[in-house]
Amino acid sequence: MAKTKKLSSLKETHGRDDSKTPKFQPTTLSQLFGETNGSERYNTMDTEEYERYLNEDLNSAELRRHAVEVAHVPPTTSVERTKKRLILEHKKYVAGFTSPLRKAKKEITPTKEALRIMAEVK
Repeated sequence: MAKTKKLSSLKETHGRDDSKTPKFQPTTLSQLFGETNGSERYNTMDTEEYERYLNEDLNSAELRRHAVEVAHVPPTTSVERTKKRLILEHKKYVAGFTSPLRKAKKEITPTKEALRIMAEVK
């Protein structure tokens, strides 16, 4: 015979995997519908991986094209300066997808002393 569990040990389910639930406030519709990475623009949300992509995969002409098309950054003659600007824009983009969760504000109830003072003002 199956062992019955106590009611207090059972958990209610809501159909979500809590381990994959984002720890940040959704900022776009795609995040509300389940896409949490937002990697459609830069193809990655990891800054180190993006830096490797810039340093290893792109030559200077491709870097300038990438700066204009993806990050909307005017390219400069300095490759290092363009890379730094692209990394900065990537960090800004990632920060837009990782807005921290907002905690509900606690309702503050006035003390008896405060209520007495407010009553006197009327």
